[in-house]
Amino acid sequence: MKRTALSGSEWAVRERRPTAWIGSALLAALIAACVGDESGQGSAGGPAGREREPSQPAEQAATSRVYLDTVAPLQYELFRETVDSEDPKKATYRFLLLAPGTAAARGKTMRVVLDSLGQADPALVAARAVLYELRPTSPTEGIVLPKVWGEWVPAEGWDSATAASRQMFHRSYIYHIDPGWSRSIQRASETSQQR
Repeated sequence: MKRTALSGSEWAVRERRPTAWIGSALLAALIAACVGDESGQGSAGGPAGREREPSQPAEQAATSRVYLDTVAPLQYELFRETVDSEDPKKATYRFLLLAPGTAAARGKTMRVVLDSLGQADPALVAARAVLYELRPTSPTEGIVLPKVWGEWVPAEGWDSATAASRQMFHRSYIYHIDPGWSRSIQRASETSQQR
């Protein structure tokens, strides 16, 4: 037998038990296949530093996980505040986005809006907000379209909120489709303006 082809521990195992040596050889082959051998070749036959192509590009996977947290909010301006009830104070705010943006940027902007509403007014118990985007139809005209809706409410929700709810934990909900409450508030405000 040629002892130079085997390391000292492999030789000792081979002399004692042939089946244990085969198991050790298989384990060594599996490890070499996973990590790459000393010659610089990986399991796929490429350089050891090169990995297999992932099923989803690494940049896209990383982007999809943290995109909302890294995207910058858009600039906005308040154009209407409607107090729905005074005691407890519940209000609806309408904002105009000063620049167009992606759905992720509009969602991040709504999060910023809802957080700032809760901090700005210590009497506010619940808030609703709508972000509108201006779509120009000509050089001097345009239409305003609602793009994102949001609520900042205590655990018991909008309808059951009380003055004591101000001290409780609040949640923010962001909708990219009209949740329905926006239309009912708009109809109520149109009716009060007609009187």
